[in-house]
Amino acid sequence: MYDFDQVIDRSNTDAVKIEQCRQLFGSADVTPLWIADMDFAVPQPIVRVVEERLSRGILGNTERTQAFGRCVSRWQQQRHGWTVDPAHVEYSPGVMPSIVIALRHVTAPGDGVIIQPPVYPPFFDAVSHNGRRLVLNHLVRDSEGRFGMDFDEFERLASQPDVKAFVLCHPHNPVGRCWDEAELAAVVALCARYDAPLICDEIHADFVYAPKKHHCILSVPGAQARTVML
Repeated sequence: MYDFDQVIDRSNTDAVKIEQCRQLFGSADVTPLWIADMDFAVPQPIVRVVEERLSRGILGNTERTQAFGRCVSRWQQQRHGWTVDPAHVEYSPGVMPSIVIALRHVTAPGDGVIIQPPVYPPFFDAVSHNGRRLVLNHLVRDSEGRFGMDFDEFERLASQPDVKAFVLCHPHNPVGRCWDEAELAAVVALCARYDAPLICDEIHADFVYAPKKHHCILSVPGAQARTVML
């Protein structure tokens, strides 16, 4: 059992969430909940594996063996009930670099790219810093404060000739929505109708709590023809 009661003081360790509080909020005397960063120690099984690797003394280039793809495939199957061919699994240094790479591949400078605010701020930069045009499909809240997609507005935006791609956050950061199968099917259908490649950030897929269930975008019929899942 992991010890979640151990308190670790991260002051003066160059922790972004702490060191930048004064710069961002005008005071260091705030609770730093503004960035996704852990305050718990790394679990010992992970520490042991890293220590074993470091003990070899040489940190040169190593290949990604077939075990890499098999591990990812097995995790998706066990955790989310979705089967992926290990040969289709690729490595990248992070979700945001992957979004940039994908956008550069499927769009050209000046093209419009749909994102759904309020969304993780680097999504804006990934589009605008690479010469693409931000197209905002704002999420809407119902009478109970629950966020959802404005599909009518999405279709209006996607139908514009210069809108060439859509970046989806699933589950959505920061509103916490785990998009259901019907919503994902509607997204895939609209992207297919307007020939828009779909780039889906699923980095928070494992943080979905019962009774909700995460559905990988590539498990949606028709998605695999036009989707990059991260």
